[in-house]
Amino acid sequence: RPGVVARHVGGALVVGVDDETEIFRSVWKFYKRNAAEIASHVRSTAQQSTTTRTVPQSQSVAESETERPAPRALGPIPCLDFDNLDLSPPSLRALVEPVQICGAQSASEDISVSSAFTIRGRPGFTFLPKPFVNSDIEAFWASKLAIKFASGSDAERNTVNGAMTGALDARLRWSTLGFHYRWKQREYSEEHCSPFPSDLAKLAIDLAASVGDNIVPETAIINYYKRKATMGGHRDDAEWTDEAPVVAISFGNAGVYVLGGDGQTDEGPPPPIPVIVRNGDVVLLGGKSRMNLHGVPCMLENTLPDSFHRALLRTNIPDLGCGPLRPGGARSAGGSEAKERPAALLAQYMADTRINVNVRQVRARAAALQAARRVLRP
Repeated sequence: RPGVVARHVGGALVVGVDDETEIFRSVWKFYKRNAAEIASHVRSTAQQSTTTRTVPQSQSVAESETERPAPRALGPIPCLDFDNLDLSPPSLRALVEPVQICGAQSASEDISVSSAFTIRGRPGFTFLPKPFVNSDIEAFWASKLAIKFASGSDAERNTVNGAMTGALDARLRWSTLGFHYRWKQREYSEEHCSPFPSDLAKLAIDLAASVGDNIVPETAIINYYKRKATMGGHRDDAEWTDEAPVVAISFGNAGVYVLGGDGQTDEGPPPPIPVIVRNGDVVLLGGKSRMNLHGVPCMLENTLPDSFHRALLRTNIPDLGCGPLRPGGARSAGGSEAKERPAALLAQYMADTRINVNVRQVRARAAALQAARRVLRP
């Protein structure tokens, strides 16, 4: 019938009105409903040399030292999986194109980008699979996001019962750095701003430069996903410019990222594309895709890589520059051993958590550079 569509998107059959937002919502709901099955696919397709750690909510780190081998593969994954393109649906796999790597990342000690991909029809979308040098670097950055950037006066966080949440708090949902995003007004203000961390700025600059892009980091929103947490479909349109990409870095459990198209330029409502994002993966959303609808319908539970878990246990918390760790709000961790060993508490927190930090440029490049000269390298 006119105005009615029926199409496959990954594993989802979309039947409904020919409307970009409604199609996106249908696909988003499909992956939310099927999170457990997709998580099984992710666990089953782990390399035979690695394992993923399954930690029941009531179990402590000390009780979960026995590793479970990855189960056998269940078959094709109903998403675009850059770690297992051969198991991705042929219709999605056919859209993948390589992106040329630039040499601008050579000065970075934390990343070594060896591959990058884009999706045909999504210009400006770039996926960097695990660009970090090793699991220890991943754990270091995850620790900063979970602790240092989730505490202190420069980081604004969500409140519970009038009190601001903090590091390793199971109730923590978001933290903002630099320009603090005003959620109700959906805007930024120069009067509501803190210094942006120079080390996080350099990381975002190096990641963008690895594929020939550039950004002047001015704000970051850190999202903390626990079990059943989601991010609805939205556009990142609050910044005063869209000339720089959003640099999104993920740590912890895997998740499904659904990327919509551009209904203004595509012929007909474009089908949303579901992508699996694992620990250490990076997404750049820029160019013509900068304003595309996107969202996260699910975190994939028990997909934490075992190598990452071991690296968390090796993390030296005082090295993060946040002082002694006070885990008073980390209600999901518990246990005297965890309280005595901050790294064990961190590992327990990350066992059922996905952290995503998205770094953005708020102002036009000339104004942003002028303001950043005091804290960023030329």
